[in-house]
Amino acid sequence: MFWEPTTILQHGAGECLATWGGKPRPLSLQLKPLSFVNCANLSYALKSPFHTATFDISTFSRTLASPSPHSPPPSTELAVEPTSTQTARVHTENPVVEPSIINSLPTEILCLIFEEYLISPTDENGDVEMDGETPIPTVSSDFVNSPLTLSHVCKHWRSTAIAHKKLWSTIAVSIKPHCENAAVRGKNLVRLLRLFLSRANGTSLKISVASHRDSDVMSHHEVGLAYTVVQICLAHASRWRSLRLQLPSEELQRALVRSLEERREVFSELRELMLDVGCEWEDEEESGVHPGALIYDAIFRASPNLSNLVIDDDLLAFLESPNHNLDAVIPWSHLKSIEVACTAIPARRLLDICEKATNVEKLSVWRVSEEDEESQVEGGDVRQGRGLVSMPKLSQAKVALLSHPRGLLSSLALPSLRNLELDVQGLGYSWSSARSPVSSLDDFVKPLETLLDNSNASSLHSIRYRVKQQCLASGDGQVVDQQWCREKGLKRLACVEVLEVEIYKF
Repeated sequence: MFWEPTTILQHGAGECLATWGGKPRPLSLQLKPLSFVNCANLSYALKSPFHTATFDISTFSRTLASPSPHSPPPSTELAVEPTSTQTARVHTENPVVEPSIINSLPTEILCLIFEEYLISPTDENGDVEMDGETPIPTVSSDFVNSPLTLSHVCKHWRSTAIAHKKLWSTIAVSIKPHCENAAVRGKNLVRLLRLFLSRANGTSLKISVASHRDSDVMSHHEVGLAYTVVQICLAHASRWRSLRLQLPSEELQRALVRSLEERREVFSELRELMLDVGCEWEDEEESGVHPGALIYDAIFRASPNLSNLVIDDDLLAFLESPNHNLDAVIPWSHLKSIEVACTAIPARRLLDICEKATNVEKLSVWRVSEEDEESQVEGGDVRQGRGLVSMPKLSQAKVALLSHPRGLLSSLALPSLRNLELDVQGLGYSWSSARSPVSSLDDFVKPLETLLDNSNASSLHSIRYRVKQQCLASGDGQVVDQQWCREKGLKRLACVEVLEVEIYKF
């Protein structure tokens, strides 16, 4: 499984991976360029007597002239015994390298380092690119990083990584279309998937399966491979904690519906759900119930502990369609976190969701638009006769708007609010022409005071408010802080511990 570098070129390659500019490279930079078939080079190079902090041309020349460990012994006719002085110099110039500090760490610390390595930078913001960057079918932790790399560095790392089940419990499967040697790659993908599941035995699973968004370009073999992957994952459904599926193929969706109906699984551990079914609404109107809606229905009914939900354009359309009854099966009262990832959601529709999900603690909305032309009401009142929408447990909210914030903020009461982030990106959307810019910044800030009056939030810590410059009639460069709020009579805003208002161009 492991091979030893026997040429100075291979030694140099390992040395370049281990150092940069005379200093040791960070662990992440040493590991990322390595594939699981050749990364044993690094561990050997670090222990090699040729490894130094910097590249020494004299050592390079001397080593190049010396025989490799696997070279045949030199002819006895040409052999020359080294003098004692030469022997002493060789031992002085090639001291024994101590073991790496990281290998002396306790196993628990090493496992934490491994977990940190596998965390994708996008995870910090909760944004996961389902398509991934890899051009071939693969199994990994986030479509980019894989614990396989860690398990092929050295024997110590291998035993530590294999024994740490959490490293293998986050599984991302990417199925790309039209790959070379598709049959062989498909078999390898299935083998890797089974390997991950076996090493994560007994732990809760975070599953992401992504096939190509354009179902028309998927071959019959690729659809079959995706079906096999889903069936393997479905066998472990009782351990699902998070499920993210990108399955635009209607054939695959119908097969999944049949499997769910036959198995009648109960997803007792499932906490997070996101589906991307790529619904074509012209076809859905002709054929009645879309298979994507049936998948949602089956999972919602069998997930009593679902707490995190991602609402995309398809799910929002299913909720509004007369052909489906998903609104009745979603466990709104159990939800703790909602991410609205629609292209744009009308403020009226967002308030409908907030009114039902009264126990939500975290809310993230990609874009709130103004009402469409048919739903426009006089005076811009998005409440349409209802009272204030109260969300008594909401502590964190992050909302971007394509319309004036007045309508949405004046309709909410958030007594437990602690952190609020708002971003006004525009004043017009969809059918309407862009609205005229607001004359002053005061008009954007005052709705915040209204929200705080309605909420009477005692634990509010921070408000971060961004307004795009094109929304203002003039480049308003005034500084908005607690003193400015007191001068404007905004008493509640003046008491906020952290208040940041930013005018930005791009």
